Amino acid sequence: TGEMKVDGILEWIKRELLDSDNPVLGKPDSFKQGVAFFFLRYYRKRRNEMQRQELIKKESGTVQMTIQVPNEMAKRLKPIRYWLPAILELSLVGFRTLATETASEIIRFLSANPSPREVLDYHVSEHARERLRRLLTLNSAGMLGETEQLELDELQKVEHIIIMIKTKIAAQVQPKKQCH
Repeated sequence: TGEMKVDGILEWIKRELLDSDNPVLGKPDSFKQGVAFFFLRYYRKRRNEMQRQELIKKESGTVQMTIQVPNEMAKRLKPIRYWLPAILELSLVGFRTLATETASEIIRFLSANPSPREVLDYHVSEHARERLRRLLTLNSAGMLGETEQLELDELQKVEHIIIMIKTKIAAQVQPKKQCH
């Protein structure tokens, strides 16, 4: 792993530049020690950062990111910051079919900054549900075309994202059971 490589580099620096009479590099001197200490600091910092990133991944399955956006955009994003991961995920699916309409509908809904209860109660429009029913019926009859199969696959991705959002919210708003 990356951490093991960094640990190996740190050991090499200590062994070859600080602790020995290296036939190529010669005896330790102030220049070599300065170079060694520079690299030791650099690689220790890198190892610590790698450990922090790994800890974040293990603890939450997420990574915190910081981005720079224009002030006007920041004002528009601030109220919907809680929903940004879902909006980004829906935006990055790469829709190539009419499933884009359903994803856009959900993005518009989340962009209105709904309450957690509103998200739990949310259902896509009747038009979107009817389209899904039609695709499922065609699929059951074995009559889906290539484009329709792609649309059904994309709608399944959308459904998965929504289920994950609702599951996360339900776990947060569910009252904690009292121990007696």
